[in-house]
Amino acid sequence: MSKQVSKISVKALQAYTRDVGKNIARIDPKLMDTLGVSVGNALEILGEYRTVSKCMPLYKSDFDKGIMRIDGVIRENAGLEIGDSAEIRKVEPVLAEKISVAAIKGKFDIDPQSVVESLSGMPVILGDKVLIHFGLESKPLVVLDARPRADVYLIGDRTSAELLPSIT
Repeated sequence: MSKQVSKISVKALQAYTRDVGKNIARIDPKLMDTLGVSVGNALEILGEYRTVSKCMPLYKSDFDKGIMRIDGVIRENAGLEIGDSAEIRKVEPVLAEKISVAAIKGKFDIDPQSVVESLSGMPVILGDKVLIHFGLESKPLVVLDARPRADVYLIGDRTSAELLPSIT
């Protein structure tokens, strides 16, 4: 087992197609060990801004390259461009009892329970943009509030959701 450190610098690259819109950050399994992160743990990503995502291992072809593969939503939340360096570290989310989200633009008519089902298992922080998937469509929402007060939240099956008016 390698020595654990609290944070590591990696280069942000484009996500694998299958991960787009799922709030997944893929890093080298060796880096996961170094950070003490397991599959599915919350990973803080610090670029110009701060965000969180679910940690998964890179595909073998990307091992030993010092990279992280993240989609455009995560890059936007972190203020990163492809090729930028970011610091990553393990964080411990608190299970959200309630989250409040709003459509970023346009009207959004969906059952709040569908929001929870779409986001279940996802770590978030206030201000994060997330994609809600329903049918063949995706809709961007922003996380505006959550309870109980915490730094990082995990949305679970029992989390309740409140849909607020669009922030356009």
